[in-house]
Amino acid sequence: MSVLTYRTGPTQLVRVPSDPAFAIRPGMLLGLFGGAVRPPSGTPWLGDLATTRGLFSDSFVGVAHSAAEAGESAMVSVDVSPLSVYAPALEPGGIAFGGSLAPADAGGELSDDLLAPAGDRAAAVGLAMETVAADAPAVRASFASVYSPAANHAQAIGPV
Repeated sequence: MSVLTYRTGPTQLVRVPSDPAFAIRPGMLLGLFGGAVRPPSGTPWLGDLATTRGLFSDSFVGVAHSAAEAGESAMVSVDVSPLSVYAPALEPGGIAFGGSLAPADAGGELSDDLLAPAGDRAAAVGLAMETVAADAPAVRASFASVYSPAANHAQAIGPV
């Protein structure tokens, strides 16, 4: 289990209820579904990776800063700042500075612990803040919450 680690930059923490069907760990990316946050693996699979990533991107809140156990609904602190820089685990293959990032494919669901190049900016939740080689285990990245007016995101003031 990889943990996305905070590196630098200002955070903007908000508190959002967790979905009791999922455990939340600090460092997880979170999407808002039905008024509660859940990790990428909790995103309904829509038949293919690109469409499922797009759904997660359209509901992306930010990075968890507190935990919640499965079976309970708790208020979770989430960073919505696009200025924070984190170091998530990266799928082998590398990425260039400015490359789009999204949760990796975990065999029919989105990965909670691994990011990959998104290919399509519409499915991205973040950008690489450095260029890394194919064997790099992590990349510095910033994320674009749909709930941050400062984020450069098509949904930057909340979903429609």
